[in-house]
Amino acid sequence: MVPVPVLVADEAYAIDAVDHVIVVTWRGPCTGARLIELVRVMEAVHARTRRGILVLIVIAATTPVPGAAERELLKSQFEYMRGRIAAVACVLEHKGVLATVSRTVITTIASLAQQPFDLRLFVRADHAMVWLTSTFGDCPEMPRLVAAHARCTDAMDGTTVE
Repeated sequence: MVPVPVLVADEAYAIDAVDHVIVVTWRGPCTGARLIELVRVMEAVHARTRRGILVLIVIAATTPVPGAAERELLKSQFEYMRGRIAAVACVLEHKGVLATVSRTVITTIASLAQQPFDLRLFVRADHAMVWLTSTFGDCPEMPRLVAAHARCTDAMDGTTVE
């Protein structure tokens, strides 16, 4: 079998897509350049599929909370993508106080952007995938989402999934 490359990856994050579902895995800093690249991918997937984008974001425990500039950029990107994002399933692997801070940051950003999509927070990626596949009838089946998440993780490590 030929390895399937992810769309974008470096040591801190990776983005892949399965039909109209974008899978993003973060384990490093959320920079402006990375957020701009994420929107570029969202635009391309929406242009290709012409369907509401479903986003699965997995934020590893090693991912620092975004700074003020990145939070403002994320808010403006949510506003810009209004009407093109159908739902976001966000997995926060942080523990303790950092988990609380991360949940607060994400829900505040979405609220300030007038939450133009359905947003759910999870502690486990498999729970987020179940929600996406059971709530949205046009979502690809779970094994494809699991494979995309594995490709993202491996791409950050410099390997590929076959």
